[in-house]
Amino acid sequence: MRKVILAAVLLGAMPFQALAAPSGIFGSSETRHSNIGTFRKWTDMLARNARPAAADETSGPAPGAAALANSGACRPDSPAGCARPSWSALMESLKGKDRATQLRLVNDTMNRVRYVTDRENWGVNDYWATVDQFLARGAGDCEDFAIAKYMALKAAGVPPEDMRIVVLQDLNLGVPHAVLAVREGNGWLILDNQIKEVMPDKAIVHYRPIYSINEQNWWLHQNAD
Repeated sequence: MRKVILAAVLLGAMPFQALAAPSGIFGSSETRHSNIGTFRKWTDMLARNARPAAADETSGPAPGAAALANSGACRPDSPAGCARPSWSALMESLKGKDRATQLRLVNDTMNRVRYVTDRENWGVNDYWATVDQFLARGAGDCEDFAIAKYMALKAAGVPPEDMRIVVLQDLNLGVPHAVLAVREGNGWLILDNQIKEVMPDKAIVHYRPIYSINEQNWWLHQNAD
């Protein structure tokens, strides 16, 4: 995750055609860019996600990377337990529901999955898993939670342009983090594996966004102060 953040900061110094917004997610000043191909972990995940689920359920980093550390095993003896939500059951539960209910159900369901680092789960420092991999493992780190929620809501009919994966700095813990932001009117609702409830971005004061991304664009965020 630190490498991804560094890349985003470096990209911010490069000349791009951009559209500036006076106030963005978490009250930041944000600048939109269209070249999402620069973010290879995101675009590689999107390509893997488009393949049939059976081909990607337990495979991880490409051959030549470190051996998988978790080997796909669910560990119910761990303090956090282990949960593998059913995709089909989740999709059925979302049918006919309003967006607020869909967000709550997706956040609750995915947050039951066990948190582990990429090093523990995949044997590498930073790996962006597909939703199939996340559910098959029953474990993932913060961007895996955000990606799974993004894909679930997209499948339920929420437009991708209304959602962003947000990579940020957690000022309380002093570590990088990732969440899903979903547009709600002129603001954003945050789905976070560290927070039980779906929250408005303005209600969370200890997050400083670095960049956000969806399938069309990415945004560089700066402190508006």
